[in-house]
Amino acid sequence: MSNPNLHKVCENPACSKPFVGQKPSAKYCSKPCSGVGRRTSETKICEAESCKKPFDVGGGGQRGRAARNRRFCSPKCASSAHPGRKPRICEFCKKTFFRSTQAQPKYCSRACVKASHNSKRQMITLACDKCGVEFERWPSQRNEGNKKNYCSGKCRAAGRVYTRGEDHPNWTGGVFFRGGYKVVRDPRKVKLNGDSSYTAEHILLAEEDRGLPLQPGELVHHVNMVKLDNDPKKNLRIMNDAEHKAIHYFYQTEYCREHDEKGDLTEIVDGLLAAMRNKELYPNGYGRQNNVRIST
Repeated sequence: MSNPNLHKVCENPACSKPFVGQKPSAKYCSKPCSGVGRRTSETKICEAESCKKPFDVGGGGQRGRAARNRRFCSPKCASSAHPGRKPRICEFCKKTFFRSTQAQPKYCSRACVKASHNSKRQMITLACDKCGVEFERWPSQRNEGNKKNYCSGKCRAAGRVYTRGEDHPNWTGGVFFRGGYKVVRDPRKVKLNGDSSYTAEHILLAEEDRGLPLQPGELVHHVNMVKLDNDPKKNLRIMNDAEHKAIHYFYQTEYCREHDEKGDLTEIVDGLLAAMRNKELYPNGYGRQNNVRIST
């Protein structure tokens, strides 16, 4: 016995013949009728409550069988009919828009958000400190205190005063520390702009004490190994690199501290320097292979 659900009537208006379909979803009796039916369009009513406008579906092309199942004329209407959304009114442009009920937006777009915020703030009028022209700025853009307000980058560049040295607000007295050494301004070294360059304080004091600048290959040694103790008579000695290495090899930091407390460390260093310069110690030159550490 045949299935009664397979007895259909062709939906092609030009045919309308009864037929037995192979599937319950069959609508046309043949392929020609099916092609004619797909090429024809039909009119539906948008199911959105705020629209209810007629729109066409079907007719072949991009709108095929799937398009005939459309319920709304546009994505906007489909969004408005979503059960999780409800219409809202933008507080700035007064347009109706749809958003999720979980959020509580006040504006329909970012442009309305920015425009609304700008309308609530009031711009202030300032006078350019360079040319005197009045211009408007937001209150947060106003410079207070010693800072000046300019109407343009050109006036800012022309009105800016570059101060150096003691007139600079971040002036620290011309003293800073580098590598543990104290660095000060050297009045003997003047740049083309009139400012003095900087020199380590122990070098400057040692040169003033000797009356001559350091020669190439010379350096200043701290006898007690304290970099900030810059006494030229007791703690600073001028020597070359080989003598400096030999002295550092002869005594360690603990040895220096012990004899510095006794007060004879300066005499020990002066004796070592005199012995090396008179060839009494290391007559063939300083080398690690014949070094002997002084015992305490």
